[in-house]
Order: sequence, then structure tokens, then C-alpha cells
Amino acid sequence: MDTTTIDALLANDPDFAAVCDARRDAAIAHMEAATGLDVAAAYRLHARTVVATCAGIVGRRDAQDVAQVAWLKAHRARASYSPAMGSVATWLRSIARNVSLDHLRAARRRPEDLDDRSDAHVSDSLDVAAAIDTARRVATARAALASLPDAQREAVTSLYLDGHDHHEAAALAGCEPGALRVRAHRGVAALRSVLA
Repeated sequence: MDTTTIDALLANDPDFAAVCDARRDAAIAHMEAATGLDVAAAYRLHARTVVATCAGIVGRRDAQDVAQVAWLKAHRARASYSPAMGSVATWLRSIARNVSLDHLRAARRRPEDLDDRSDAHVSDSLDVAAAIDTARRVATARAALASLPDAQREAVTSLYLDGHDHHEAAALAGCEPGALRVRAHRGVAALRSVLA
């Protein structure tokens, strides 16, 4: 349903619009109960920015859905917001960007069309030796990652597997970005030596 259809629906039924507004306001009030962040004001000021950020990455077709996920993540992470880290707009844009990138990654992992593939076709085309080799490599890589010290493993995982940038990963690890880069560098060097 596009915004034109929604706007037409709301214009034709003012009672429906009032109910939607009341439910949204009640949900926002509930969200604000646990934090000082004014979510209602943030939504009113930055809703279009969040959708535009999502649309710039995933396209207009999926932007509204991805923006809803971004607002949900913002709601869940509202206690982590600190004005010292930047403005609310910057915080929301980074959440929208990360959710959009996650959406694209998930879309790349999904098979294009499951109906056109039969189990027989997939199993016939599977090279068993390659599958065994890949499984061994994955197991070796997991063991090597598990052998790293906790700080290095967390840095490597956060940056290279979870897709966080240095600032986000540092905030999650509770350290400075420079310290996180050092941990990640040492972790990658250790992995290279183990896997070489």
C-alpha cells in the first residue's frame, strides 16, 4: 500500500485517522516511559529522514518496511542514546542505514525462486567433495576464531561478521575506536597465522 492510498484512506475516514493517531500516541508514550528520549518528537521531526535514508539504500519499494524495522530498533535501543554521541537525527540515520544494509544482506542470502528448484536438481548438482572441503574449512575457521582472546574475537566478529563500523563496534565493546582497531588487527593477524 503506497502513501497516496494511505492518505486517501485517512482523508475519507477521519475516525479511522483519529484511532490511528491515538494508538500511535499511546505507543509512543509507552516507549518514552523507560527513557528521557522524546520518541514522539523524534518521530515527528525525523520520520521522513529515516524513510529517505532507507529508500536511498534499499529503494522506494522496500523503504517503508525497512523504516518500520529501523524505528523498532531505535525504540529498543533508546536507552543507549546519548546526546554526547551526536544528534538524534544522526543516531536515527545510522540505525536506518544499518537496518537497510542488513535487509540487503538478507536479500542476497535468500534463494531467488524456491519453486523452480527441486531437491533432486539441487542434490544432483552438488559436488560432494567440495561440500566436505567447505565444511572442513568452516570448522577450522570457527575453531581459529574461538581460540582468539575474548577482546580480539569480539572485535573481529563485530567488524567483519556483524558488519558494524569501527565506532559502533567500539561503543558495543565499551572502548575507543582506536583500541578496537588494534584488537581487530591483532585478531586478524592471529587468524592468518593459524589458517595459513
